[in-house]
Amino acid sequence: MAAHAGKFTLVTIKNAKCGDKPVRLFGGGGLYLELMSNGSRYWRLKYRINGKEKRLALGCIPRSRWLQPARSGMKSAW
Repeated sequence: MAAHAGKFTLVTIKNAKCGDKPVRLFGGGGLYLELMSNGSRYWRLKYRINGKEKRLALGCIPRSRWLQPARSGMKSAW
């Protein structure tokens, strides 16, 4: 299941909830937050090379780190 959140804010990240299936909150530029059913949250970057979709894992999101590390990780991946 995918949800479009526009640009991420701390409020949308903190209030995001997941049900039985993983949920993806997209923030633009291929960056999204994947919420797993066990409560974990992962930053991912979706991109394409030669027409094939790829995903880059930018890391897990503990409650102490929120938004800025993921955006900087996205920029350094390019």
